[in-house]
Amino acid sequence: MLIAINQEKPDRLPVTVHQWQSYHLNKYLAGISDLEAFEKFGLDAQIQHFGEVGQTQDGTATSKTSTKDWQVSAKVISDSPDKRLVDYAIKTPAGVLRFKTEGNQETTWISDYLVKHDEDIELIRKYLPVPKLNRKVVNELYDRVGERGILRGFVWGEQAGCWQHACGGTLGIEEMIVANGSDVSETLASKSIGGNQEPWEFAARIRGRLALIGGLDQCSVLTDGTKEEIKAKVYELFEKVGRNGGYICSLSDHFFETPLENIQAYADAAREGIY
Repeated sequence: MLIAINQEKPDRLPVTVHQWQSYHLNKYLAGISDLEAFEKFGLDAQIQHFGEVGQTQDGTATSKTSTKDWQVSAKVISDSPDKRLVDYAIKTPAGVLRFKTEGNQETTWISDYLVKHDEDIELIRKYLPVPKLNRKVVNELYDRVGERGILRGFVWGEQAGCWQHACGGTLGIEEMIVANGSDVSETLASKSIGGNQEPWEFAARIRGRLALIGGLDQCSVLTDGTKEEIKAKVYELFEKVGRNGGYICSLSDHFFETPLENIQAYADAAREGIY
């Protein structure tokens, strides 16, 4: 994966998943860790270190994310496991920001974004607390991952909009994505999963100036597709996006009810992509 991130050709196509959700690990894999799941299927591990990223996902973490100039309060509208609803207010010296989350047993998502006006961005710039990196924890996790994969960080703070990754919405902002100085653009998403251009169309427009991650529709292909359909789509991504290197084959987003045999078919197909 590191070779691909450097826009070079590794010995084979790197293959991973966007993130492994605890819902899937618990329901289908007897609660094994994400690192163990990567190893089980022969996938290349990318392990995220979240640390104190300052995100409040269930209404219980507001004390950890609050400071004198960034006071987070939460109102739980519903605590049902199948429909969690939480309204948040963040009080700053120059104004109040608001956002909402919804959730179920699978995951939690932002239902009402933090940024609603241009001036909201300025409040975030001035007052959003920046957490201190716990190097000891990072080093311990790095040692645990070892040569089995790579360790990744995470953007802190509430997800105000598409500032953490492009979520497939890349059409028309290709030059901005290149200009922001990143090494990689993720996550590529086909039109079938909500992207606004195909992964290979985006790849052609950025012309090898960034490494790329993503591309496989985790719903209609990985979860609902046949093994043959999964294999065909992986081959298509390899030929159209990854043939010249600089590409990590991955899912466009999270998966929840995906059969284990489909994940194995995906991993096996990608590992046949030899440079």
